Amino acid sequence: MSYVIRNLNCAYNRGPIVLKINNIDIPPGEVVFFIGASGVGKSTILETLGLMNNTISEEKDSIFEYQHSINSPKENFLKIWSKSENYIADFRKRNLSFIFQNTNLFSTLNAEINAILPSLLGEKSVIESKNIANPIFKKLFTSRECNEILNNKPIFEMSGCQRQRLAFVRAIST
Repeated sequence: MSYVIRNLNCAYNRGPIVLKINNIDIPPGEVVFFIGASGVGKSTILETLGLMNNTISEEKDSIFEYQHSINSPKENFLKIWSKSENYIADFRKRNLSFIFQNTNLFSTLNAEINAILPSLLGEKSVIESKNIANPIFKKLFTSRECNEILNNKPIFEMSGCQRQRLAFVRAIST
């Protein structure tokens, strides 16, 4: 996935501009970190890149484009402004995964369902979703933890680290 962003203003609920992104180019396969003090816009940038909020304020010279695959020529960039909300929601569901500081796990669902829920919403079967997630569980959790977690250990009884790793399983398996 590639990003090209130019002259993008972000404002919550059509209020004042909280962040201006002048120039971001992220080539395929690049790992990017956003580091800074509290309140400088790290989460806003990530939410914007993930199309998870309505903070984007289109300007005349704004560019917000995704390149869908590494092998696509530059002219195949997805131009966000020309797409409907439904298209963007579907695009986000099929192409983007995030791991939040707050893991956003559903306390009423067990760990396995929390991990495979995005795949199920993406129309994969339960068996297919479990077959994708289970090897990831085994890489991120000890065998004892896997047995506990996959045998319906409640989310509220999991440690913070276990919840974070569960969020990794969900993001990677999606």
